[in-house]
Amino acid sequence: MFNVITSTRRITVIFHNLIKEKRQKMSLTQMDLANKLLVSNKTISNWETGKTLPDIENIILISKYLNLSLDDLFLGDETMVEKLRENQQERKFYRVVTIS
Repeated sequence: MFNVITSTRRITVIFHNLIKEKRQKMSLTQMDLANKLLVSNKTISNWETGKTLPDIENIILISKYLNLSLDDLFLGDETMVEKLRENQQERKFYRVVTIS
């Protein structure tokens, strides 16, 4: 269904296009999806423009609400998973720094 692409940046582009196109096909606004995921519409906008990636929990919810398989969202490419791991580690670091 999708070409396997090894560049992290290219995978992000495909990811954000996929969720944007699916959301639009379902006639959902960014605010509609944001309300379902309990995030802001600005967060949805950032995901759809490739500025940021959702965390694992939100990817699972996106899969559920947009009726997309996790395979489609991850594209079977390890670089997407690695990028998400890096984002998780950064968030944990910022929480520790903030608490300190």
